[in-house]
Amino acid sequence: MTTTKRKPAEATGQPTRTAGIGEGQIAQHEPPREAERATKRVIILPWPSQALSPNSRTHWRARVKAMKADKLLASIHVRNAGWIAPPGERIHLWVNFYPPTRRRPDDDNMLARCKGYRDGIAQALGIDDRVFISHPYVHDEVRKHGEVHISISAGVTP
Repeated sequence: MTTTKRKPAEATGQPTRTAGIGEGQIAQHEPPREAERATKRVIILPWPSQALSPNSRTHWRARVKAMKADKLLASIHVRNAGWIAPPGERIHLWVNFYPPTRRRPDDDNMLARCKGYRDGIAQALGIDDRVFISHPYVHDEVRKHGEVHISISAGVTP
């Protein structure tokens, strides 16, 4: 009894069937590019300082100090994660907030508090932060001390 090994469809250049594609439809299988692999990672940062809230009455020096610390922290995390800027004119910035308490903050205030994180990510990627399209989401799930999960993906110009 002899068995012959069949070559995978990728090796023969034939299209492959993929999950999620309707019956009778065929999709080409392409390995992920380096930029796509790098952008699927998520960095986890601590909950931003209360001093950075637009509603706080913090002295400007304390605010600047907190902003610089957040910028440096985000830049270090991005470099350690090995992120590279995805191709395209715009970049989607997916920001998931997990608050430290049951109080749900506004997503617009949370984005303002994360300005240092945005600046640090842009600096580490070597881009201007105006190319970011932000997608904030404040989760109901409470995490001790709070967390901010950030990921990026390639985007199109709206």
